[in-house]
Amino acid sequence: MSFMPTSTTSFNLPVLECKVSTRIPTKTHGTFRTLLYKNTLDQEEHIALVYGPNLKSKTLEKVRENETNHDRIVRGATVISNDSSSFQPSIDSSVPSNLDNQEAYNNAHINGTQILNFSHLQLNGVHTKAKSSILTRLHSSCFTGETLFSCRCDCADQLYEAMSIMNIEGEGVIVYLKQEGRGIGLLDKLKAYNLQDLGHDTVTANVLLDHPPDSRDYTIAALILKDLGIEKVRLMTNNPLKINSLERDGIVIEERLEMIPSHWRPDVVVEEEADSRALKGLLTMKKTASTSSVGSSSDNFRELDGYIIAKVEKMNHLLEIPLNISK
Repeated sequence: MSFMPTSTTSFNLPVLECKVSTRIPTKTHGTFRTLLYKNTLDQEEHIALVYGPNLKSKTLEKVRENETNHDRIVRGATVISNDSSSFQPSIDSSVPSNLDNQEAYNNAHINGTQILNFSHLQLNGVHTKAKSSILTRLHSSCFTGETLFSCRCDCADQLYEAMSIMNIEGEGVIVYLKQEGRGIGLLDKLKAYNLQDLGHDTVTANVLLDHPPDSRDYTIAALILKDLGIEKVRLMTNNPLKINSLERDGIVIEERLEMIPSHWRPDVVVEEEADSRALKGLLTMKKTASTSSVGSSSDNFRELDGYIIAKVEKMNHLLEIPLNISK
């Protein structure tokens, strides 16, 4: 599937600058760099999680007035060699580009139990070199889902799946935007939860609080991708707003990868469907509700299903609802 840009922005884009980059090793999702951005559009701090050594921030690497090599090391930029104009990697600024299959296998498990299932995505292999189109996800911060593991949304499921797949592929970017509650903020998000307890779905609750169903803007996301030198992406999303926004701002979407909720997938995946040896080991393991990252209670899963179904039916999210899921 190919999505071609339909238009470009006609207004002056805001100024965006990467202020710092640092290496983050994790227990379950490999190692990546975290880049923090400041901008003049919303004054928020947004983040890019970057897997692989080939993607560099233009604004981070730009030489700043009167800075020393120590200054560059502290903010995670490459170091200017004293005897030439070439740049050398700063301490811990790069991410290992080659993890063997066993490590990729281990990184996708917690205590020996598979936590994600990748059979619905067409992966291009394990840890290849930089590609013309980069595996990408635009993701909004979600305190309740990612920190408290709430079943009122599938945000944590989608974030951790994207991280695991990018770790296996060896390259990818998650643009992590500070847009809690689809842009309404944590305060009104919690109010919306109380309205949901009265019987309203996630879309109606936002509207009752005088917000649109989705208040988010992805202008900054496009700027971050361009700062990383990314012009073409394989986008992990079900949200047509993300597709349209990136296309509007000149990012070519060469492929859309569907984000299927982990508890909607088959328990057993046929090994032959995997595209790599590392994935074959992952995909043949059983996936049960008790190992899902979003919870195990059937009542909680029904609440989660209601949230996902509301996004499909009222926000036109691109996801097929299984026949066995009650509406």
